[in-house]
Amino acid sequence: MQGQWAHKVENLKKIIAFEQNLKGQLQTISKLKVALLRYLVLI
Repeated sequence: MQGQWAHKVENLKKIIAFEQNLKGQLQTISKLKVALLRYLVLI
């Protein structure tokens, strides 16, 4: 039982890390989008 619980906790940690990574990527994409829109407006 203890090992199964530890396994579930590890899976949850992986999911949380994956979610944080996605959030970081989304912020990067948003910044790139804003930069691109500014560039297009200046042309």
